Amino acid sequence: MNLALIKKWITRWESTRFAAYDDKTGKPITPTTVLFGKAHIGVGFDLEAPGAQAIVIGLHLDYAGIKAGRVIITADQVDELLDATVALAVTGARNLVPTLDALPADKQLVLVDLVFNMGEHGLSKFVNTLQAVKDSSGRPLRPPFKIRPGSARSVLFPPNVVVQMWLSSPALQPPPASWPKGESNEHL
Repeated sequence: MNLALIKKWITRWESTRFAAYDDKTGKPITPTTVLFGKAHIGVGFDLEAPGAQAIVIGLHLDYAGIKAGRVIITADQVDELLDATVALAVTGARNLVPTLDALPADKQLVLVDLVFNMGEHGLSKFVNTLQAVKDSSGRPLRPPFKIRPGSARSVLFPPNVVVQMWLSSPALQPPPASWPKGESNEHL
């Protein structure tokens, strides 16, 4: 599994924030902020998710200070939080698709990204999608419906709709071998 590519993909869509922010408004959190969404930091790290406090404290960071917007974290700390979150997403994807590691890299990336964004429980509701992945045996999956204009990530689907287009998207072809070693993420 290409964890470097998965991290670059997620970072491209989530962006990087060194101070806590409201994920609903995108605005920085201050000690007097009223949240409309959830407190996040780094690359989409949900400070309110189960286990988030333990992860932050495990990195010797001030959880309360971060959540209140009083603490700014470093690029290395952002990366450590992303590593922890991606590891959880990989575990969740493996729980849902036990053959995850045998799938092509593009399917691994999409499944881990979906768990990163929706959580294991959220993706578990996409029963037909998960079954299509399990049944595909490496064959390309074809979308059984019309695709609206825009990127695959911007299209919303109700539960139990087969989101096969994500799994066969040409945009998910592996990048050049040199790309994860420092080129920009504009290739995604």
